[in-house]
Order: sequence, then structure tokens, then C-alpha cells
Amino acid sequence: MIKIGITGGIGSGKSVVASLLNLYGVPVYVADTESKLLTDTSPVIKEKLTALLGEDL
Repeated sequence: MIKIGITGGIGSGKSVVASLLNLYGVPVYVADTESKLLTDTSPVIKEKLTALLGEDL
């Protein structure tokens, strides 16, 4: 299986490319969605990140 990473600045079209790939049946892992899920559902992860980055997490 080939794995690729999509990078770029804000507004550069990363989500558009990921959506198009997914539309064509390519599995897409959206790290933003997964990290949000982890910080929302894991008190331990949220606690550690808050200690590291501050309350504005």
C-alpha cells in the first residue's frame, strides 16, 4: 500500500484534495479529526496536553 502525506499552509486546499481522494475510494486519515476526538474523549490526554500547552488548548 502506498501512503502519502498532504501538507500545506492554511487555505492551500489540503482538505479539498483529501475529499477528492476519498470520493474516488482512497482511504483518507484526517489527523485533525482524530486528534480532536482523542482530546475530547480522553481525560488523560487532555490533562497532559493542557499541562504542556496551557489552558487555551
